[in-house]
Amino acid sequence: MLTPRAPRRARGVTLVEVLIGLLIVSILIAMAVPGFMGWIRNQRIRAAAESILNGLQTARAEALRANTIVEIQIGNGWTITRSCTPEEVEEDADCAAVEIQSGGWSQGSLVAIAPSSSSFCFNGMGRRRVTADCDSHESVSVSSADGSACVKDGGEARCLRIDVNSSDGIRMCDPALTTINPNDPQACP
Repeated sequence: MLTPRAPRRARGVTLVEVLIGLLIVSILIAMAVPGFMGWIRNQRIRAAAESILNGLQTARAEALRANTIVEIQIGNGWTITRSCTPEEVEEDADCAAVEIQSGGWSQGSLVAIAPSSSSFCFNGMGRRRVTADCDSHESVSVSSADGSACVKDGGEARCLRIDVNSSDGIRMCDPALTTINPNDPQACP
């Protein structure tokens, strides 16, 4: 004799289960977006600061290599120019400065540089040189241009500073760490 079969239950998910899943995912995304936007802002600041740091180190290395004065101008990006070497002046008295390299960061990266334009010069010994053409600034600060305050000022943006001086060389530091942990090697002096 044949026994009656139980009706098969449909496999899959119901519309209500899909909607609940979408609701949970959207809540998690909404919670993650502000943190992700802050991370992107801080990465943009770091990228611009590292670009400036690399430009300054390249300018100093070029001054040492060519044994002449090298200038880096920082504004919307950076440009390195080398003055004529003594050998080039002997060959051509009207020798003009030569652009060595330029670089920078994405113009849409929303970073602010202070001072907004500056130039640093290095002599043939790799030391910083202050002249009428080269600024006496000792640092370049990189922050967010979207109005976010720096951590040291109670905000959320991780602002950075590049110090340039003859005694300590060129280094990038975090001004916020100066108040939090002054002994941290990443803290600004």
